[in-house]
Amino acid sequence: MRRAIIYLDGSPNDKESLGFALSFCDALNCRLTVSLILPPEEIMPAAMDSVVTVIDNRAEHDAAQALGRAAYKEMCTGKAFVDYVESPLGIVDAIAEGGHLYDVTILERLNSTEGSEVTDFNAALFDSGAPVLISPPGHATWKAEHVTLVWNNTMQAARAIRSSVPFLKKAKSVVVLTNSANEVADPDEVKRYLACHEIVAEAKSFKSDNLTARGRGKAVLAAAAEAGSDVLVMGAFGESQISALLGLGRATEKIVTACKIPVLVQA
Repeated sequence: MRRAIIYLDGSPNDKESLGFALSFCDALNCRLTVSLILPPEEIMPAAMDSVVTVIDNRAEHDAAQALGRAAYKEMCTGKAFVDYVESPLGIVDAIAEGGHLYDVTILERLNSTEGSEVTDFNAALFDSGAPVLISPPGHATWKAEHVTLVWNNTMQAARAIRSSVPFLKKAKSVVVLTNSANEVADPDEVKRYLACHEIVAEAKSFKSDNLTARGRGKAVLAAAAEAGSDVLVMGAFGESQISALLGLGRATEKIVTACKIPVLVQA
């Protein structure tokens, strides 16, 4: 991973998000693009009774711009590996116009399973062509010493594991976590793949008997915590992109909205 992008929204926690992204890029010798997504200066809601009303949104725009610029100046001044851009487009359109040539997209952990942040997350996950690195809330820093890989024998999980190889090589321990009920998910296959990259891993499993999908998500989080993991790597998989919230299965949804450690997730 040599090129990352983080999208900021001019909120008070921009500094925390930048701190996490900078620590990640420092560790992996990675360039960082900071993209400040600004709200529109004018809002045109749907017309009612053939009357079009334009709402002046400059105050919100200017406030977000001031906070975002201040966060960037405080956290990134003097760091030659960081670029800065401002965009009047939303994250969805920003990714469509120029968000494809990055090795990873960094986003804050989701607070809910609906709303604009879900739309942004879906765009980053399904449209960028790169994995999404979810930063946990608070003053988190990147520390990938103990990593858990969730393996379910899917293309998505395989992509996530391949993307994580650069930091797996530096980890002190790597765990391949499987669901004991998934007979086709052989952790030894993952261990053999990682061995080709000189990465040693151990296999662990969790039981899903009588668990709901969200319960399986909780079980994954509990297993990662028990292993002392500071990063979780997984594929984005679900029942269907239409019926499931976030376009994900309920287990994945639980993980990406409740994780207390960074999660690298890939579609």
